[in-house]
Amino acid sequence: MAKCSCQGSLRTAMRRDTTRYFFALYGDARTSVAMRLRTILLFPGLLAILIYRVCHHLLYGAEPNIATKLSYGALWLASRWYAIAVGIEIDSHAHIGPGLFINHFGAIIVGPAYIGENCNIAQSVTIGKSSMVTDWELETVDVLDVPTIGDRVWIGPGAVIAGPVSVGNDASVSANTLVIRDVQPRGVAMGVPAQIVSVKGSFRQVRYRGMEDDAERTAAILETRRASL
Repeated sequence: MAKCSCQGSLRTAMRRDTTRYFFALYGDARTSVAMRLRTILLFPGLLAILIYRVCHHLLYGAEPNIATKLSYGALWLASRWYAIAVGIEIDSHAHIGPGLFINHFGAIIVGPAYIGENCNIAQSVTIGKSSMVTDWELETVDVLDVPTIGDRVWIGPGAVIAGPVSVGNDASVSANTLVIRDVQPRGVAMGVPAQIVSVKGSFRQVRYRGMEDDAERTAAILETRRASL
């Protein structure tokens, strides 16, 4: 799984996030300032992700001091206001790889979780712990009771992924699906609780700039074709 921004470059992660949105609207075309502003207006998820990136980096990637704490407090308040305004809440404790794409907005909750790169999250999705713990317990509980989601995963509208489950690379979680057990790589999960109905993966659902040159994605596609023979 890809490293999140606190383990790498914050600027690189934010650039890859924004590139996914530009690609969704304009493909590989060169984007002007007007086109970038249009993207921000059309996709409230982009600003939610960028605010999360900075908050997360201040928590995990920056040197702890008074300036860091004050900056985090101000941005946390901004994130709370934005979550109420557009309905996208991303916990600062979540570790998310670059290239996250939230196509719509409303009732999206991403709690403490490990999420890979170039993933898609639709509206009304809930991701997080399956138990109630206090902040002081996070250091020991979050590793055991949070989802781990691989790279290039598509999560459909109304899906719920809760607890210590693993969703493999290139998997697809269908709309209104409840994931409470592991989903294999390239698995297509559907139902309540989720059942694997296919192993065709998310290749037609998750698109991003440079995907044709992504060696891991290409290898996964070839593996899917071999399995179908």
